[in-house]
This record gives sequence, C-alpha cells and structure tokens, in this order.
Amino acid sequence: MKTSTRGLLSLLLCAAPLLGAASTSSPAEAPTVSYTNESQKSGPITPLYTPTYIPSSGNIYHNSTFGNYGPGSLSAQSYYYNRQTIYFPPEPVALGQPLNSSSAYTRTPSSRSTVLTLMAPYLAEVFYAPLSSQMHDEEISNKQLQRISDYRLQRQQVLSQLRSKLDSLRNAEPAVRKAELAALASTMDQQILALEAKAEELRRGMVDGGLFAPSVDWDDTRSWRLGDDAKYENYQDEYLVMRASAYFQVGLSTSQRLLLREVATDLRQRGVDPTNEISLDSEGPYFSFSPFTSRFRLPKEMPAALREKIQQYREKKYAIKQDLRQTIYKNDRAWLNSTRTKAIAEFNKRQESEIAALDALAEEIREGLIGCRFPDEPQQTALTKGLGERLTKYMQDKTDFQRSIMMKLTELKSQFPYDRIEVDRSDIGLRLIIEPRRGGNSALNERRDAAKRELQSFNQTLDSNFKQLDELREQLRKDVERFAAQTTGARERTMDQLITECSRSFQQQERWNRYSEYRAAVVEPGLSPAQRRLLYTSSLETLMADFIR
Repeated sequence: MKTSTRGLLSLLLCAAPLLGAASTSSPAEAPTVSYTNESQKSGPITPLYTPTYIPSSGNIYHNSTFGNYGPGSLSAQSYYYNRQTIYFPPEPVALGQPLNSSSAYTRTPSSRSTVLTLMAPYLAEVFYAPLSSQMHDEEISNKQLQRISDYRLQRQQVLSQLRSKLDSLRNAEPAVRKAELAALASTMDQQILALEAKAEELRRGMVDGGLFAPSVDWDDTRSWRLGDDAKYENYQDEYLVMRASAYFQVGLSTSQRLLLREVATDLRQRGVDPTNEISLDSEGPYFSFSPFTSRFRLPKEMPAALREKIQQYREKKYAIKQDLRQTIYKNDRAWLNSTRTKAIAEFNKRQESEIAALDALAEEIREGLIGCRFPDEPQQTALTKGLGERLTKYMQDKTDFQRSIMMKLTELKSQFPYDRIEVDRSDIGLRLIIEPRRGGNSALNERRDAAKRELQSFNQTLDSNFKQLDELREQLRKDVERFAAQTTGARERTMDQLITECSRSFQQQERWNRYSEYRAAVVEPGLSPAQRRLLYTSSLETLMADFIR
C-alpha cells in the first residue's frame, strides 16, 4: 500500500473514535457504516469525516465516498483536509439506443459542467478518471497536455485510415471486404497496440505522479478493503472497487479494463428489479458482446446453430468475467501495491489466451448474423423505390456530414485541449470556431494561428455542404407531401398522419445511421479485435459527446 500524507491523515481520522476522540454526531443521527464511509440517511456534514447524502447528477467520487448521480439516486460526500474529486464516465450506449435518454451531460451551468465539457473527448479513454481529477483541480501541466495531444493526434491518424478503408468497402462483396480488412490489419494492428500502450503509459503517469507532478490514486482515498470480515459489505461496495479498478489498477490489458466495466455494470444491476425486462412494453434485454461493454438486441429469428454459439459465448465470457472479478476481489486486501501488481500480472498472462479464444468465437457469431434483422433496426417506409433511394442517400450524406464535423472537432480538441472548440450557427453560416484560453506560450499561439488559417477553408466547405443538404431536405419534404396526397384515401390516414409517420420513421433511420461505426465495430465481420476496439471507442466518443455545446 502506498504511504502518503493524505493516506496517513485518513487513517488517523478514521481511528479517532477508537482513540477516544469526541464524536461530532448527535445520538439522533443515523449510524455511519464504517466500511463504506457513507451515512444511511441525510444529516449535517460534520467538520471531519462523517458524510451526508446530497442530490446531484453524473458520476463523481469525492474522497472515500461514492455517488452514482441520476434520477432517484443519492451521492455521498465527505470532507478531508485534502480533498480529491474523481469523475467516472457514464455507461456506454447500446446499439440503436435513443441518445437523448443516455446523455450524461446537462446544459445547466454549474462548477462541474466545464470539467465535463473538457472531458467529453476522452469518454472512452483508459485515463478518463485520473485525468478528470487533474482537470477539476487544474493541476495538469502543459507538458502533460502536450503528451495527451500527441497521443490523440496519432490515434486520429490511424482512425482516419481505418475509416477511409471502411468507406471504400461500403458496397463491396463480403469476401472482398474481409480480405481487404485482413490485409490492413496486418500493418495496422501494431499501430493500434502501440497507441493502447501509450494510453496506458499516460494513465500510469497520472496515477503515480512524480516529484513535481500530482498523483491521482483512488486507492489512497478509502480506508476500507473488500473481504474484511469485521466490516459489512454489499454489492455496491464491490461495484465501487470494480469500477475504479478499470481505471486505477496496474497491469490490466485494455480488454480487461473494458471487462471490469462490464463486471461493475453487472453488480449494479443487482439493485434493479429483474422483472423490468419481461414487462409487456419491454423491447427485451441487451446482449453483451465484443468489444467488451458493447451491447445490442439479438434478432428474433436465428438458426439453432447460431443460438448455440451465442450461448457458448455467454458461458465463456461469464467465466472470464468471474475469474477477473474474483482476482480483483481477492487482491484488494493486499497490503503492498507490489503484491497486488504481481498477482494481476500472473493472472493477465493466463487470461490473455482465453480472451483471444472468445474473440474468435465472437467472429463466428458475426458471420452467422449476416442477413439477420436487429430489433432496433427501423422498418422501411412505404415509399416509391426512387423516393426511398433518394431519402436513404440523403440520410447517409447527413450522417457523413455529421461525422466530418466530429472528426474535425476531435482533431482540434486534441491539439488545443483547454481552448473552446465550438460549432457556431449564425447569420453568416455554419462554422467551427476556436476560442483561445488566456495565456499560453508563443509556440502554442503560432500553432493556433495556423489551425485557424486551415479552418477557414474547412468552414467554407462545411457551410456549403450544409446549405446543399438543407436544400435537398426541403425538396424531399415536398416530394413526400405529394406522395402522401396521392396515396392517402379518404377513409384511411390523413395526409398529416402519413407525413408524421414518415417523419418518425426517418428520425429512427437517422439515429440508426449514426450508429454505423458502432455497428461496424461490433457486428460486421472482418475487422481484427484491435481494429474493433479503436473503432468502437471512437464511436462511443462521437455518440455520447454533445458536439453542439
């Protein structure tokens, strides 16, 4: 276990009642559960340690207490002399899930909104949690920001190469697509693995800190461990450890960090009514697949052989997750970090081959899913063939347009993480703008000026494409109205009703199109596991970040 001033102070504060120190709690207050450091009902915050519940929103951890902020939930907050705040990202969306219901960010101004906005580009990074604390405390150095910027730019270059290849193979035959992607993977996988190693290096540096760099370690903020027979614990205590271990435990692979997030989600579901998924208005449960944390609803109609493979996948994955969970649980009580790190490293070598075998089985399932219709996939509208094709092309062009904005935003935010990179819609047109932060050295100012000059050309193309899409939208709307007027009978639906139905169907199709990269990463055959992780995490950042703010 690490020894630090904050850790020693925490132990002294927790030991104060045992040493005969006067208690600041009145007899009428709810008892404090010493294991979780959380009180069981609302009460005043005491000067030293006793926490209280406060309502809020988002995922945030204050010192040694946890708050899962959302509808009907409560957060715990405690006070130390040295306070540390750690944010955790929301759970990843599932394929086809309505995005407005899963948003982790609100437009209500608050002290946290700026941090969440700054952290939006890093939603799927393994260093999200430690970086969020440094962002919150404004402790991150320009040198560290430059390292992150360099890593993100390299990642974006590899991602752009993968996206270009997928776009070129959009209408290719399955055999051609598979061969082309396999050839690309032979050279790209090493680049992706090097990027994952770089992300792990950044994460480790933030956690460990240095002589002149702050450290952010979740383990230093708690006075309890799992498996202490003298303390009470429940599934939520284990949930906290599994979720935090995905970002703070040394020695885990990228896949294992994703798996731990799934383990944490499974533990959290123990507090949810299991009959919710079998209610009459439910669309059914999600299937947890690969890359890990991805989810989608299985087709209703599938061959028996495919169902058998899916069941094999579920059983193998469950065994791997339980093995990982038990290893983290068992070693949580280790007194020395070196003991825990050694145990995780030995475990990692053993589980690597098991995860590879699971990935191979997942690829067989993807092959079997070809031609199957997913429950969240929208139905085709009852339009003429020509009009339907035009609408499909329009929605694909709109999706490509949205993606071009997101790619440019990601690139600029990687270069200038503290600047405000925003989408501006005004009377002069649509454009991206860079609102520089105060200060900065001459080198940064020169890079920013160069980026602004390059942005002028991009903005001209952006505004022109936006206007073309808007004109096409208006023409298609008129064509749909004419189609509705010609096909609606007096005793059937009115024209307004048909237009409303078409509009709803188009919205569902547009949402489905926004998940195109998610689908490619999760269910389309041909990609390597490393390519899937890169594309999947990028799609999460695009889907879950609100780029208009």
